[in-house]
Amino acid sequence: MDLTTEVCAEASHTRERLSIDRLMRTEIAFEESSGQSSPLKSLYLAWLSNPKADPDTQIIERPYLHSRARESLSIPWIDVSDEWPLDYVLHDHNGITFGDHSGQRVAEYPVWTHARWCAIEYEQCKNEEVPVAHYIDQTIRGVYREYLRLLVPVLGEPTGVQKIFYSYRVLTPPQAAP
Repeated sequence: MDLTTEVCAEASHTRERLSIDRLMRTEIAFEESSGQSSPLKSLYLAWLSNPKADPDTQIIERPYLHSRARESLSIPWIDVSDEWPLDYVLHDHNGITFGDHSGQRVAEYPVWTHARWCAIEYEQCKNEEVPVAHYIDQTIRGVYREYLRLLVPVLGEPTGVQKIFYSYRVLTPPQAAP
């Protein structure tokens, strides 16, 4: 779908917006080849069963593939009630590379270009009121990582989407950039 590439002093990103159909085909193939459950598929199916409910309040399988997320039973989410996307607030955010940013605004993320792209993607999910999936290939401050991420909006509020839950699956663990 949409493909964006950006290179700057601190980071380089390739971000591709994926259709939900493509993401689900990828995650089914992952489950079949690895014998593991997909956190992205689990979150999407929970959302699909009731898009007006917080996934945290539903009994769903929470299979995470990295140790930090296993420490928490909460599903990471973003408070998107503010009008300005850089002021959206991260909750239960167990970062893959740069640690916990829970309770921080998107603008406080230590790498501006990553914060800006996340804000754009969060705003897309909020405004479109549909799940949004991305393939992300990036190097930030000399650390390379590659992952899939799914954002799902909680629908049904009279004032529009106020929360977005998300999950990701690491394709290439963080490592020194080549």
